[in-house]
Amino acid sequence: MIDSTTTDAAYAAHVAGAIGPGQPALSAGAGATDVITFVEDFFNTDANWNNVGATGTLQARIDEGVDVTFGELANNDAFEEVFEVLYAFANANFQPGDDAEYEALVNWGIGKVEAAFDLINDMVGNNGVTGAQMESRIEAHRETLTLLDTQVIDLEDVDPYEAVSLFQTLQAQLEASFQTTAVLRGLSLTKFL
Repeated sequence: MIDSTTTDAAYAAHVAGAIGPGQPALSAGAGATDVITFVEDFFNTDANWNNVGATGTLQARIDEGVDVTFGELANNDAFEEVFEVLYAFANANFQPGDDAEYEALVNWGIGKVEAAFDLINDMVGNNGVTGAQMESRIEAHRETLTLLDTQVIDLEDVDPYEAVSLFQTLQAQLEASFQTTAVLRGLSLTKFL
């Protein structure tokens, strides 16, 4: 999903335009704020790192009138927050004496990761609800399948002699009904008056 050539080129162009050649190093006069700004700018431009092209979730009809949404993509905001933190720490060079800047960057990272975990936990909960709904529908489909299998077996296992006898009985009843209808049709109130 992520094209490394595009990402590397975007990173090189972004670094050259922001802080200068190379990585955003704290020792090169860039503080934690500069690194954070650099990383957030980089990730706010989807073309730099996100070539998925799709957003949101997918939808499927699992039963008549029942649609469920599912799926979490890597370009979801929660994952993007984690990527930002990982990217910041992977690309920042810390030198002796950068303790205050490092602490500021760590605190920023902790806040981002905690917020991302809250969002990810929400996703897990939503996926759990969707999973439970799917299980419920699967069970309903199993019951319907069992019912249909039973009906097919009942049709296939009919005794032919019993079926002929039943059809003859129904035919006799139908003929009697037709005769009664024909007699009633011939009746007229004027014949009795």
